[in-house]
Amino acid sequence: MVMAFALATGDLSYRDERGYVTIADSVLRGDGYQLDGETTAYRPPAWPLLLAVFRLLGTPIELLVAVSAALLVVSALLARRIATHIAGPSAGWIAAFLLLLYPLNVYTAATLYPQTLAMAALLGAVALSLDDPRAARPWRGAAVGLLAVVVLYSAPTLAFAALIVVLWALWRFRQQTLRFVVPAVLAGLLPVALWTARNAVAFDAFVPVSTATGVNLLLGNSAEATPTSGVTADIDSYREAAERGAMTESEKSAFYTDAAFTWVSEHPDEAAQLYLGKVVNYFAPYNEPASATGGGTLERLVSYLTFVPLVALALVRLALWRKFPPKPPELLLLTVFMSSAAFMALTFTRTRFRQPLDSMLIIEAAVCSALLAGMVLRERRADHQSRVPRPRESGDEALGAASRRHQIGR
Repeated sequence: MVMAFALATGDLSYRDERGYVTIADSVLRGDGYQLDGETTAYRPPAWPLLLAVFRLLGTPIELLVAVSAALLVVSALLARRIATHIAGPSAGWIAAFLLLLYPLNVYTAATLYPQTLAMAALLGAVALSLDDPRAARPWRGAAVGLLAVVVLYSAPTLAFAALIVVLWALWRFRQQTLRFVVPAVLAGLLPVALWTARNAVAFDAFVPVSTATGVNLLLGNSAEATPTSGVTADIDSYREAAERGAMTESEKSAFYTDAAFTWVSEHPDEAAQLYLGKVVNYFAPYNEPASATGGGTLERLVSYLTFVPLVALALVRLALWRKFPPKPPELLLLTVFMSSAAFMALTFTRTRFRQPLDSMLIIEAAVCSALLAGMVLRERRADHQSRVPRPRESGDEALGAASRRHQIGR
């Protein structure tokens, strides 16, 4: 169903989607990592390179959205594994269905945005870290490190979430240095080193992630920015200054970064209030899309009716903290979701950017649902047993019982 919806609605209507495909095709042509004929590092490499693989296999552009849909299915299976590890098979199945049918996930899977890849990679890193440390394998450690880099290079706004997951995995397997820790670190650092070296050659600058860092900082930290403005904040004066200076991509990023830090240092009170507002906006069920068409009442209603119950179930799970002490993976999921608000607010927060992390809430909601269902079943079973009358003793049984009591009395 998700695949059919994605293929029916995915039409590459957004500029970002077309940009990813352009980079992928440029790589296949042998022109290098280019956008609009120019060398770029504005888009991190994980998603365009994955699309390039499918383009190499002959996948038409109009069918590329099936990759996003497939990644959503993979994410559902990974959520099932994590939830099953925490609270059993029932929680696993609930998590899989909730994640697969969550409207924001379905919407994202019908586009060529990289958030679905980031979600699958993040859940994959968590799932690979659940095994008994005594059964550690080098390939698992390497996979965790690589998946963390995939998260970073598909959706840099999730960098802090990926870091928390990796640190948790390294701590959990800390006694397996050669069988997990070293492979994880090496596999994580190698792609970062290669991408940074490539950018150093291309731009003669240190660009470990993306040249979009500067503009994102300025969009979230400037006089025209608001807690909910996102990419719509007016920074045209800075863009015009960068164009007049004929700056390269990396120079623009540095210029925008300096402008953002300058504004924050000159307006500390306003910047603090803006930051807190962006933290609050991180938890918003819905943000108005930046596209020209915008969103409607139905989209807003669906967002509230699906996100708010997840939050409510997560709060109920917290209320059951003493009765059902949380397992370490639960603490990890809650830490990742909550702490990411502080990191994302350094630039700006949007519901779409938070979407991969909603999977953490979905798993917690599934765990809570399974625990509540178990409580209800146990109470009904106990109530039923208390209502069932005990069988009356026959005459011989009563006589035997009286005789035994008499012997004990003697």
